[in-house]
Amino acid sequence: MSYSIECVIDARAELGEGPSWDAVRGCLWWVDIAGGFIHQFDPKTKSDKSWQVGDHPSFIFARPNKDIVVGTRSGFGQFNPETGEVVVICDPKPKSRDIRFNDAAMDSKGRIWAGTMKDKGEREDVGAYYCLDLNNMVTLGPTRYKVTNGTAFSPDYSLMYTADTDASSRKIFVSKYNVETATFSQQQVFFDTEGLDWRPDGACMDSEGNLWVAGIGGAKLVQISPKGNILQEIKLPVEKPTKPVFGGENLDILYFTSLRQGLSDDFDQPQAGSLFAIHGLGFKGVSA
Repeated sequence: MSYSIECVIDARAELGEGPSWDAVRGCLWWVDIAGGFIHQFDPKTKSDKSWQVGDHPSFIFARPNKDIVVGTRSGFGQFNPETGEVVVICDPKPKSRDIRFNDAAMDSKGRIWAGTMKDKGEREDVGAYYCLDLNNMVTLGPTRYKVTNGTAFSPDYSLMYTADTDASSRKIFVSKYNVETATFSQQQVFFDTEGLDWRPDGACMDSEGNLWVAGIGGAKLVQISPKGNILQEIKLPVEKPTKPVFGGENLDILYFTSLRQGLSDDFDQPQAGSLFAIHGLGFKGVSA
């Protein structure tokens, strides 16, 4: 298989994360958590517009009702690209300044499932998932994560994948998911990275049911089959990819974000923290 990796925006973000494809606007949204930026990448013009909103934005989604929802330290918020403002919708998290949102995914009903984490001091298993529906009502989902990550749904939305990136866990989990009732059951370990040179960060799903995982620390993207077998590993020009997502008009371009914090001295990666695209993989994403 012949594919190419392109740095589409040499952004060098401190903590690039949360990419999502906006089919209505034909753009890719992404964030820099540490820098406090929301980004909008236009693949047609190859331009990137940014807004500094502060408050550690960690994910961003354009919902079916055209609202743009961002997760910040202050909670779920609605982003207005005309003014650059984020208006807090609600904050279901525990009232601790050390808890912020991290990874998230949107289901076929426009619900956003967002995980939290403690990002100061020693890690604790206080991370949990919260679901924001289109009426802005919130329900609690899976709990007891240290670093919530790897959130993705199977193509038929009958399964939900999550991960705990922390070195004490480094596992990917899978749960049965009822998309009509937004309920979980039967969570189990799907893939364990113990002994491997990477840990699971953000993830996305292709139309064939394969999970694409950012192998943070290992400079790779890993494609895992529905049965939990590694199909391929794609070596990357950056040590710490953070999250992939399929985008483009045909959902056949795999974009991924990266970070430039805590990098190894022996890895030459001048574009760490930038936004990249992989062309020619032969796989497509799933329309929400």
